[in-house]
Amino acid sequence: MAKTSTLVIGIGNPTAGDDAAGRLVARKLCARDDRDFDVAENFGETASLIALFEGRSRVILVDACQCEAEPGAIFRFSVGDAPLPVALGGISSHGFGAGAAIALAKALGLLPEEMIVFAIAGEKFEPETRPTRAVCESIVSVAAEIDALARAETRI
Repeated sequence: MAKTSTLVIGIGNPTAGDDAAGRLVARKLCARDDRDFDVAENFGETASLIALFEGRSRVILVDACQCEAEPGAIFRFSVGDAPLPVALGGISSHGFGAGAAIALAKALGLLPEEMIVFAIAGEKFEPETRPTRAVCESIVSVAAEIDALARAETRI
């Protein structure tokens, strides 16, 4: 299959409770046979994320976050010329993550024309645990929203 202009990247550790959220969204999207966008999973390492941006005009990132919000809360923002949200620096549950990749890609002129980030607030990030109910509900919602956005002809 040829590379499409849109890529959805699910970030996280699939065996660490709510940290699996981004990857579980990616897996839900992969299960759709009629999708016209690409999907990838990633642990959130900065260089590998930037490599995935190459040749894409639209990238949608999904990651779990550790923050003061209720578990399952969904944050969505566009990345562009405006400064990144302050919370993005620590939004990932696994080190530098998406925030560092976005900042570095921006500095190097490698940022896709359009980038959307979805962050799902988590509660449990321990190894060998399952995602919480609230995060599982948000995974379904985010997957549906991304499917609609990725299929949209207009810009997000």
